[in-house]
Amino acid sequence: MATDNRYSVPIFYFSEDHEKGALRKFTPSRRAVPAGWDTLHPPPDDPGKLEFLVLDNVGTSGTYHWSTSLDEGRSSQTRSYQNVEGIAFAELNGQPTVLFVSKDLERLFILYEHNGTWESRSTNSANAGGGRYMSDPDGIMFLGSKWLYHNEDG
Repeated sequence: MATDNRYSVPIFYFSEDHEKGALRKFTPSRRAVPAGWDTLHPPPDDPGKLEFLVLDNVGTSGTYHWSTSLDEGRSSQTRSYQNVEGIAFAELNGQPTVLFVSKDLERLFILYEHNGTWESRSTNSANAGGGRYMSDPDGIMFLGSKWLYHNEDG
């Protein structure tokens, strides 16, 4: 899970480690502020907004949108970014950015929330942050100006 907590109502991002999973974005109800139990367990009459990531094209870059359709989200993940595990939120160059890792594809996906574009980079190249990662990446953390990939096996 990753959190964009720049505003009074935080936005949560969840990954699903499955080839037919769906990456989720959850914006709680304004009634769930301040953040606490009710943020992720909203009342039935005001459940917040749950959306699913849809990459608009296949490849290494393009545009994306958030859909309320679980089927559309699952279809996109099956087609473009299977078995997502690690997920992070950061402000890169002052812009809100969601990053996640597809361990099957060994790729880092970067969503630029300010303009609805995305790109992906190999986790096994220097382009992914200054080093090679020769294993199945399960997670990602931002440490200052560098990214740290990690896996379940250590």
